[in-house]
Amino acid sequence: MALALSSIPHECRRGNCLTCASKNVKRTTSDNNLVVNVDNGLSPTIASELTKSGYVLTCCSYVTGPGVVLELDQNNEVWDA
Repeated sequence: MALALSSIPHECRRGNCLTCASKNVKRTTSDNNLVVNVDNGLSPTIASELTKSGYVLTCCSYVTGPGVVLELDQNNEVWDA
């Protein structure tokens, strides 16, 4: 099922507000098809921790191939990570 781009949460488009935080549900070799948290406004330490925890900021990430599964609307959960 393809999503319309407008249905993916985004506010600041730089990763600063974490409104777009999503969870990478299917963490496998398809991770090579997901470039995450590119050119975000977060400190490198925070961005690295989010990525290690499986969080994706959809406003500054992109998919390059098949097999990526994201759970959207994780902005409340990301604060507990």
